[in-house]
Amino acid sequence: MIPAGDWVCYKTVFSADSPVHIGWHRLGLIERTRYYIPARAIWGTLIAALAPSRFPGSGVPAMYEKTTSEFAQCMRFTCFFAAAGLDAELWRPKYDSPHGLMYGSLSAADFESRFVFSQTSAALDPSTFTALDGALHESEYLCFTNGNKHTGALHFIGYLIFKESLAADLAKALSTVSIGAERNYGWGRLQLRYFQKTTEPLFGEFNLTVGPINAPSMRASSGAFLPAHLLHRPGKTNLAGGLELLGGRDWAPKVGSGGSLGELALCWAPGSKVQDKEATFEIGERGIWNAL
Repeated sequence: MIPAGDWVCYKTVFSADSPVHIGWHRLGLIERTRYYIPARAIWGTLIAALAPSRFPGSGVPAMYEKTTSEFAQCMRFTCFFAAAGLDAELWRPKYDSPHGLMYGSLSAADFESRFVFSQTSAALDPSTFTALDGALHESEYLCFTNGNKHTGALHFIGYLIFKESLAADLAKALSTVSIGAERNYGWGRLQLRYFQKTTEPLFGEFNLTVGPINAPSMRASSGAFLPAHLLHRPGKTNLAGGLELLGGRDWAPKVGSGGSLGELALCWAPGSKVQDKEATFEIGERGIWNAL
């Protein structure tokens, strides 16, 4: 059953209580991390957090399938970007000529030097106590550190847009969640620090329109920087930035988690700059935007 009520928007802030690795791509032995949390990762985390309470008697995988279907009708997500705290500078990507890709006021190199670290690990062959073939890898992660000492919690800020009757369930389910890779080793632990209804422009640039029926949409003027992946449609929207082939793995019957390769979509990357005088977007069910 689709939850009742109007669509509402809640500004949401998590603090990272451990290193966070959001899978991006592999470079030799290095597993690269994204420098933000994509909307799809938020989508998966919320399904995992809410499914047991939304459909407690359904079992696995039915409760996840039902929650996925329900979310398509009543939940939308933005990417979440790093910051030092709720009122601190937001380090979200921006393609801004002549400086290239920036993260807030930081260059990509400055952001990496401050917040991106790595750890080397390998699976061992118990018979020889040597690394298994192909098991040696180095994983990047996001964290506030000074040498080997943590100097504070990295925060992630974004927006959840949903039917209002879900607010209490969401606040409870999101109190502590895990996201990204290496969760079995304690990475990716997030604590909910702020969860408040808002009518402010999203990320200060996108005016949100919500109502009782239609899916949320937003409008931005020239010079705004996308805070999400936008489906590339030639001639539809004039943007300056980067393109990325976006995909993912889904649940597959008889195979399980990750058994189905989802459709690939060519998208404008977060940080791409709106060149049109004005543009309107709709948020898709897994966080990919579409130009209207």
